[in-house]
Amino acid sequence: MFQVSLGNWWMKWPAGGREALVAQPRGRRVGEHQVPDTVEQQAIRQGVLDHRPCDLGLGGQP
Repeated sequence: MFQVSLGNWWMKWPAGGREALVAQPRGRRVGEHQVPDTVEQQAIRQGVLDHRPCDLGLGGQP
């Protein structure tokens, strides 16, 4: 793991100097992962109330 990190650093330094080594933001982009709207939340809630995991072919308690 350390060798890979050092290798990346060593390749970035000649190409961009100190600026190339600044940590970049990680994770999902803004808007990529959104919360369901109210109607979708209600549909999910109702689906959970109406079905058991085993009814849907999922693991869990019967």
